[in-house]
Order: sequence, then structure tokens, then C-alpha cells
Amino acid sequence: VGLCVERSVDMVVGILGILKAGGAYVPLDPAYPQARLTYMLRDSGVKLVLSQSWLTLPQEQAVETLYLDKEDIFAEQAQDNPEIIGDVGPKSAVYMIYTSGSTGRPKGVVIEQRNLLNFRQVFEHQLEQLDAQKSNWLWHGSFAFDASVKGILALCSGNTLVVASEREALEPSQLLALTAQHDIQVLNLTPALVPVMLDCLEQGDRGHLHLMIGGEALGKALWDRVAAYGARHDRQALNLYGPTETTINASYAVIDGEVMPHIGKPVANTQFYVMDSRQQLVPTGVVGELYIGGTGVARGYLNRDELTAEKFVANPYFDAKDSNSCRRLYRSGDLVRWRADGELEFIGRIDHQVKVRGLRIELGEIEQCLVGDAGVREAAVLAREAGNNDNRLVAYLVPDESLKDEAAFIEAVREQLRKALPDYMVPAAFVVLEALPLTVNG
Repeated sequence: VGLCVERSVDMVVGILGILKAGGAYVPLDPAYPQARLTYMLRDSGVKLVLSQSWLTLPQEQAVETLYLDKEDIFAEQAQDNPEIIGDVGPKSAVYMIYTSGSTGRPKGVVIEQRNLLNFRQVFEHQLEQLDAQKSNWLWHGSFAFDASVKGILALCSGNTLVVASEREALEPSQLLALTAQHDIQVLNLTPALVPVMLDCLEQGDRGHLHLMIGGEALGKALWDRVAAYGARHDRQALNLYGPTETTINASYAVIDGEVMPHIGKPVANTQFYVMDSRQQLVPTGVVGELYIGGTGVARGYLNRDELTAEKFVANPYFDAKDSNSCRRLYRSGDLVRWRADGELEFIGRIDHQVKVRGLRIELGEIEQCLVGDAGVREAAVLAREAGNNDNRLVAYLVPDESLKDEAAFIEAVREQLRKALPDYMVPAAFVVLEALPLTVNG
């Protein structure tokens, strides 16, 4: 079932209703371009979308729409609270989230009930680590990214879920006001948001929050600053790691200024294998690719059998006699190494995937959109360091023909991207070149 709503109570009602009915929800962020929403509707095959009457859904797909802001639809429903309808088991889908795809098409990651139930246990352990089991939860990010699921889990644990408005979500001081007003003890952030949030927290000595930080690598300077904040205010911060394909968080580490940044050890019912290109385990201190196994590993990608087979592989070290051994592994594409203290250190990526503001981006998807209808012959997109532990995207363009007006050309390209990609995937800068630089090997 599709869910296309602005951040509001309707978002929570929609998710809970779909799950209670035994369905799986597909978040459709109304801020996305119509072309992207059209693709997601077509690819997912949803027949019903829960939405709000003032939002415009793509007309190309014939789907039934229910508007959650229309009170008459609730009058037609039963007022009792039945058990879950339908046959729901551990391997039933619970949600599907689209992530950026290198071929120019986003890919839908199918998460099952068993994956989410395992993460619920992980999330409870994280809150215990912070001594914040009874903390209310602030929902301030897009529900199209898997970190948002923590809000539903907090609500299901008996805590209050506070939904920030679109305006409040953009203003750190207003977010902090909500945390103080509603007894919120933990804030979930991407590294790009941490510096400005710490600035606000430390104005007036309002150091009342534990922090969960995830979405991209945490640099040493920011790691140390977060650790110092925690020491001053007797608070803790967690560095979270995990691809969407392994259900939100596969590991986490307590941020401690006495050690170098790391991503910790695998969470409950999760196994890490650090292997070389021949799938041989590498020794401590040697860099390899991280393969992740366990209960959190997703079903795969919807309608993408070849990609699923490429990224979700058989475990060469599976042991049928070991109850903790897993048959399938997810190839993360992340380069890591085991440290002597038993913690895992993140090194980088082996492909063209980057993180901007904590959001996962395949540069190839942007490049595919660039060589479209705006007169671009060749294109390359890079992520450049922008300070504050964040990146910004820069697009390098080779036009089809000589330009009379470079500014108009760039604006046309930017407008083309805005029609096809979410705002966070539109490059911040464009550079026009006569040709892309080549190595001696071409």
C-alpha cells in the first residue's frame, strides 16, 4: 500500500493502519518529483495509496486513493480494534523503501516482519545504553528513509511520538524547543546536522539530549566534539552504522573521545565478515569489504533479480551445525577493517555511492539523468567535501554543441534534474567542460 502524505499525524495513522491490516507500506514522499513518484508507483505495483486531498499524485498510474484528511472515510470503518487481518508471518513484507540506483532507477528494498522485529530488540538495547527507555521520540525526518521507523517503534513501546511540522524540522532551535516541551531525551541526527544542533544545545547550557548519529561516516573532529559535549553534560552519543538492506542499524558504537572513530560490533543476531575480492577473510588490521549476515538482512530488491543475486550472496562460511550461522550475506560495498580492540573501523566505499546530508546517493543515477534531453553529451558527478562533516555534489558537463549562453544551459540542466530527482540529489554546482579528463588508459 502506498503512503503519500506530508509529515503529520496522518503519516502515523497511515503506517499503523496499513500494518494493522496486514499490509506493507511504501513511503512516497510528496516532495519527490512527479517522475520519480510515477516510477515508484509503477515499479511497486501498489493498487491503493493513502494520501491527503491537497497533494497531487501522478495520473499515469491507475491506483485507488483514500484521503486521510477526509473524515467521512473513518465513519465508514468499523470502530472496534480487530486482530491483524490476513495471513502475516515472519517472512511477510512490512515496508519497502526506495534507495538510489546506479542504473538511473531507484531500487525498492523489501523488509520483512522478522527483520523489523529483530531491529526492535536492537533499538530497545540502544535506548537502554542511553538510559532512555521511557523517552518520547521526535520525528523530524522524511518517512521515506528507514531511520524514520524508529518513531513507530517508540510509539509501539508506549512512548509519545512527537511529529515535527515541515517548518519546525528546518529550524534547529524549534526542534530543541519541542524536545524540552515533550520530555524527549534522545535526538536522532545525521552528521551534517550535528554541528548546528550542538551550537544550539550549548547556547544557554541546554545539554539535555542524548544523541544517535548515523547515515554517513563520522569524522575525527566531529567525533571528538560530540564526545566533549557528552562529557560536559553527562550525556551519551551513539555512532550508528547500517545500510537500508540490513534494516536500519547493523552496528553501533558509543562515542568516546579516548578512542578513534569506529562503528562498533554487530548488533544482536547479526554477523560481520570482512573479506577480500576472493571472499577470503582478511586478518585484523587489513582492509576488506564488509559482508553482513543475520536476521536483519532484507529479502532483496523488488523486480531486480539480477541485482539481488549480485548483492545478496551465499555465505561461503555457512555452517549448518552452528545455529548462529547465516546462509545469506549482503555485500555492503563498504571498506572496513577490524581493529586490535575488536571494534570495526569504517574506511570508505568501493563504488560510486556517496552520502550527502546522511542520504544515500548513487552518482550513476544522477549521471544517467544528466545525459538526457538538455543537450548534455557526457557527464560526471563527484562528491566534494563541504565542511561540517558533509559533502556537496558537483556535476561536470560536456554539452552537445558549443554554447552561446552557459548560464541558460546550466539552468536548463538543473531544471531537468529537478523534474526527475529529489532535491538532495540535484548537484549544488555545475561546471561546463569541453571534454571530460581521461587517464592514459582512457
